[in-house]
Amino acid sequence: MTNKERLLNAIAGKEVDRTPWAPFLIYWWESQPREARDKGELAMYRTVGADPLIRGHYPTHKADDPYRDLFLVDTVFRNCEITESVCGREKIKRYETRVGTMECKYKIDPSSNTWFLVEHPLKTCEDYKTLQFIMENAELTPAYEGFEGLVREYGDELLIAPRLVPGYKTAFQSMIEHWAGTYGMIDMLDEEPELVEATMDAIQEVNRKSARICSESNAEVFVSFEDSSTTNYSPAMYEAYALPELNEWCDILHKENKLLIQHACGHIKALLPIIAKSKIDCLESVTPLPTGNVTMAEVAAALPERISIIGGIDPIMMLSNDWEPLEQYVRELLQTMQGRSFILSNSDSLPPGVKLDYLKKLATLV
Repeated sequence: MTNKERLLNAIAGKEVDRTPWAPFLIYWWESQPREARDKGELAMYRTVGADPLIRGHYPTHKADDPYRDLFLVDTVFRNCEITESVCGREKIKRYETRVGTMECKYKIDPSSNTWFLVEHPLKTCEDYKTLQFIMENAELTPAYEGFEGLVREYGDELLIAPRLVPGYKTAFQSMIEHWAGTYGMIDMLDEEPELVEATMDAIQEVNRKSARICSESNAEVFVSFEDSSTTNYSPAMYEAYALPELNEWCDILHKENKLLIQHACGHIKALLPIIAKSKIDCLESVTPLPTGNVTMAEVAAALPERISIIGGIDPIMMLSNDWEPLEQYVRELLQTMQGRSFILSNSDSLPPGVKLDYLKKLATLV
């Protein structure tokens, strides 16, 4: 089997010649020596003997290449001016329209060179109306060229899963993370539920259009970075607001024989009965204890065979000083997942301190 065939079959619940090993290189990749990164991301996958599953981004070619998200849709927000201004360690992002203006604030962490959202843009009822206006004026057009170029360049050596929607995730999850925050969202749902739901409806329409455009492309599988976790909301809220949109996307994609991967890197134990009822094809970056709050045996038992699983290695285990504990951990994990569709991977992040030799040994192990 080619790498692409193996990964696609595992996601689709079909037969594979062996368990795929598809590490998620994020964070670890940026910490590698420049000489290694200049050879490109695919070269690193070849070096460690892994099955390259590229989750939502363009494969990096050289050390200085900027990280670029991979979408198959160009989204332009008409009648909205978006500006950013940086002052020291703070950044202000401003959205200005004829019906209102809103802004959010970021602060940079110098140790990770990462901007963190510290003040969400939705604070008042008028802000929600402004966001509705922005979404209602979104213009979406197909943008397949970048993906098609990657397919021509790499062929069956890797599987690329573009991002499905412009906001990376469902309207509900996007509101929680990007627009209102958990506390702001809960408060406004209590005080102005119709306003919040109307705003989510506007985002969902943008997502719906994006899913339809994506379904008409040549890509076989897509990813939604839901970051699903009960650290941010209750199971009831997930079932009421996120699940219906995820299922709608699946209906759109499945009509064209496309697959959907849901990224769920958080605390999912209480969500598993709901996810089990969903139409998704694969649950990705499943994180066991101690970072997560569930065992892989519980995940395997809770989800039906039609939902494949990616993940299983807690990032903490990858930092083991000795190979033997990690080897035993992974052997037990593979035994637990035997007989069902499974792709072995670190759960979400790969810490910078992980030894290159461990990635190679895991390839040999599978």
